[in-house]
Amino acid sequence: MKKTKTFLLLANIILGFAIYLSWDSNQSKSYSLSDSLVSVLANMNSIEFLAQEANNSLKLNRKENSWAVVDPYNWPANTLTLSNFQTKLVHFEYTPLHEIENLQGRGEILEDYGINQNSKKISISGNNHNINFWIGSKTRDGGSVYCLVLDSKVQRKTIFKIDEEIDKLSNIKFLDWTVRNFIKTPLYAIEKLSISFSRENNQTNTTSLIRNNQDWSFTIPFQGNADPEKVMLQLNSLLSANITSFNSSNDYLNNIPKKNWTTELVITGFDQTESFQFAPRLNSEEGKVIGKSSNHETTFILDADFMNNLNDWSTKLRSRTIFDLSPQEVDLFEISQGKETVQFTKSENNRWQVTESNMTNSYTMLADNEEISSFFRVLNSSSVEQFLAAPIGEGDAIKFKMDDPIFRVTVSDQNLNRNIFLFNRTTNENKLWTIMDTNQSLICLVKQDFGNLLKINPLKFKSKVLLSDDYSVQQILLSENEHNKTIELNKGLESSSFRILSTMQAHSFISNNFLEDGTWVEGDWVPWKYQLSYRNESNSNWVRFKLSERKGATTWYGGDPVSELVFNLPIAIIEEISQLVSLSKNDKSLQKKKL
Repeated sequence: MKKTKTFLLLANIILGFAIYLSWDSNQSKSYSLSDSLVSVLANMNSIEFLAQEANNSLKLNRKENSWAVVDPYNWPANTLTLSNFQTKLVHFEYTPLHEIENLQGRGEILEDYGINQNSKKISISGNNHNINFWIGSKTRDGGSVYCLVLDSKVQRKTIFKIDEEIDKLSNIKFLDWTVRNFIKTPLYAIEKLSISFSRENNQTNTTSLIRNNQDWSFTIPFQGNADPEKVMLQLNSLLSANITSFNSSNDYLNNIPKKNWTTELVITGFDQTESFQFAPRLNSEEGKVIGKSSNHETTFILDADFMNNLNDWSTKLRSRTIFDLSPQEVDLFEISQGKETVQFTKSENNRWQVTESNMTNSYTMLADNEEISSFFRVLNSSSVEQFLAAPIGEGDAIKFKMDDPIFRVTVSDQNLNRNIFLFNRTTNENKLWTIMDTNQSLICLVKQDFGNLLKINPLKFKSKVLLSDDYSVQQILLSENEHNKTIELNKGLESSSFRILSTMQAHSFISNNFLEDGTWVEGDWVPWKYQLSYRNESNSNWVRFKLSERKGATTWYGGDPVSELVFNLPIAIIEEISQLVSLSKNDKSLQKKKL
C-alpha cells in the first residue's frame, strides 16, 4: 500500500512537470513579435536610437499629435521619415531563434551573434509598452542580421533573425529625422515680412513689406509698390532654404551674445509672427551662418549663401514700374513745361477733356478716350533702369537737377490722392531720363523718349467725333464746288452711304490752320474742292465741312469752319466719298441725285 502511494505521488509530480513544460511551450509558440509591434506602434509616443561606439544618440517624443526630436536638440520631426520607419518595422520578417537563458546550454554567448554593450540600439515605446532592439552581426546568408529583442510585455530577451534593413534604420542620420526648413508659415498665408540689419553704431536698417490681396508694397523705409512676382520668388527662396546641421542643446553656439545676432527676419501670417535671427559663424568654419527661431532654443546652421536672400530688398523687390495709370481711376493728368500746360480731366458725365493753356489763354475740347488710354499704356510700360536715391535724402533733388525740371507731371485720382513726378536729363543719352517720384520718395533713371512723349500736341487727343452725340442726321449733301453737282443722301432711304457718312469723324487732326479756300499741310497748299453738309430734324442747324480732293490711299483732308481745325478722314469714309464722287463724274447730266 505504501509502495502504491509512493508510485502515485511520483506519477503526479511527473504529470505536473509535463503539464508545466507543455504550457510554457504553448506560451512561447503563441507569442508574436509582429503582433506586439503593431500594438506598440499604434500608440507609440517615443523612439530612441543609441550608438554607444560612436557616442551618438537620437530621441523623438510625441506630444499630442506632433512629433519632435528632443535629444540632442529640440526640433520638429520629419513625419515622412517617421512614417517610413513605422512601415518598415511592421513589414520586417521576424524569425525567433533562441531565448537568452538557453544560450549557455547551447555553449554560446551573445558575442557569438555580434551583440555586446556597444551594439546599436533602437527603442520604441507606447502606452507603457516598450520594445528594445540590439543590432548584431549579419547572418551567414547575408540577408538578415541577428537582433536581441526585449519586449516589456513578456519580460523575455530573445534572439531574432530580422531583415538586414533594420541595421540601416539604426544608423543615426539627424537631418533625416528633422524638418529641414525653418519657416513654418505657408507661402499663401504670409501677409507681412521685414528684414533688419544691426550696425556698429547701434542703428538698425529695416525694410518691411505688406500684402494687400495679391499686391505687395513697401512700408519701411518708404512707401511704394513692390513687384509681386519678385516678392513671391523671394519668399519661395526663403521657405525652401534647408538647414545643413543643428547645434546640440549644450553647444556653446546656443549661448551667442545678443550683439552678435546682426540680422533679424520677421514673418507674419495666420495672425501669428515668426522671428528669426542670424549671425556669422564664430569659429574657423567658413561659408556658414547660424540661425535661431523665436519658437525654439536650438540654433541651426545654414549655408552663407542664404544671406543673399535677405540683402537689398528695397532694390531687388521694388516694382520697376514708375507709372500705374488707369483711365478709370485717374481724374486729372497734367503736364507742365515752362509756361505751357496740357491737362486731361474728366467731366461730370465721366468724359475726358483736354485743355491747353499758357499764362494768358486756355482752350478746352472733348478728348478721345482711346488716345488717352493708349497714352497711359505707353507711360505704364516705362521701366526703371536704375534707382538713384531711395528714399530721397537732403541735397538729392539738387544733385539730380530736380530743382529745375524740364517736365512736371501731376496725377490725381478719384480719391483725391495726388502725386507729382519731375523729369530732367542727367545724362547725354536722349532717351534716358531722371525722374523723381515724390510719393514714393525716389529718384531713378528711366529709358523712355519722354522728350517726345510729354511734348503734347492737344489735337492728337481731341475727340475724333465731328458731329455731337445729340445731332440726328436727316440729310447729307456732297457738293463739288466747281461743277455745281450735288449728291443727296436721305435717312429714310436706308442706303449704306448714308449710314457710313452719318457717323462723320476724323482719323486724326492735322492743324488749326483752316482757311475758307484751303489749308497748308506740311508746306503744301491744299485747296478745298468739295463740301459735305449735314441737316438735322429741325432743318435749322446745318453742319458743313470742307473737303480737298483725295491725296492718297489713306489721305483725304477736311476742314471745320467752326472749330477751324484741319483733319484727315478715316479710310471707311474716304472709300465711301470716293465712290460717290466717281458716280457723279460718270453721270454727265447729274445736277442733283437722291440715293
